[in-house]
Amino acid sequence: MRHLCIDLDPSFETILDTAVPLNRYITASRYPVESLIDEMMTKTAIAQAQAVYDFALSKVPELKLDEGSPA
Repeated sequence: MRHLCIDLDPSFETILDTAVPLNRYITASRYPVESLIDEMMTKTAIAQAQAVYDFALSKVPELKLDEGSPA
């Protein structure tokens, strides 16, 4: 899918280095085992996820949730 996005808009390549490391967290949540995720990793993941979200909003502003509305 990322290749399709990059073909349509090359700026998507700029977010890959931030987005790809987040894959490990979805795997961990699907297959729970003893977690080796510490506080620093958590803070880094949250910052990365925010950067990806902000990038997506810059491309599709309609995605923005209203303040106080449920996700």
